[in-house]
Amino acid sequence: ENFSTDQYSDTSKDLLNLYINVMLGQAQECLLEKSMLDNRKNSLVARIAMQVQNYYTEAIACLTSSFGEILPPRMHK
Repeated sequence: ENFSTDQYSDTSKDLLNLYINVMLGQAQECLLEKSMLDNRKNSLVARIAMQVQNYYTEAIACLTSSFGEILPPRMHK
């Protein structure tokens, strides 16, 4: 079987890192909302919120990396 190792393939390292960080951010965001609904301690909610922000920051960094130039501009928003 031949799999493309092209820098611009759907399985490039940068693109996979983007997907991973977005999905982790979304999952952590669900945990954040649940924690707020359950009236968890503010310190715990703050730590979870910071982790959400970290995942999305990493995703944005993937967009601004070398592979970010190949994505359609609408995906940068």
